[in-house]
Amino acid sequence: MAWEEYLLVDIEPFTIIYFDKNQNLQQWVWDGKLKHNQSMDPKKVHCWMSSPLYEDQERLERKKELIEVLDQDYSEQSIHNFQTRCRYKYKKYGRTFESIQTVSHTKAIIRGMGIELSYNDLRGAPGNNSEHRQQV
Repeated sequence: MAWEEYLLVDIEPFTIIYFDKNQNLQQWVWDGKLKHNQSMDPKKVHCWMSSPLYEDQERLERKKELIEVLDQDYSEQSIHNFQTRCRYKYKKYGRTFESIQTVSHTKAIIRGMGIELSYNDLRGAPGNNSEHRQQV
């Protein structure tokens, strides 16, 4: 069954990032009301954040900040530093909920025909986070 045919009534908002063996990169978003599809350039930097937690303006600012960081130092370590520097316990826009915060980061690094996934659990004390890597 194709993405367009799935009925998503009463399903929480989500984003699926789809990267196929032909190196086509797709973003499929369910915003709780409508589906949005977008083809993405796999050679460019992309940054995704939880739709329910972050406003559009917050996502745009973080993406801009990530691009600025990578313009200075395009490395896996600079991405890691960017991700862990700000855990978003506060919200610049909208309401603040102490119980809602970013608890993990995941990054996909494309190396040739393979992808390395890295999941970083932020729920430990600062500097004591758990990171898991998997080659797919």
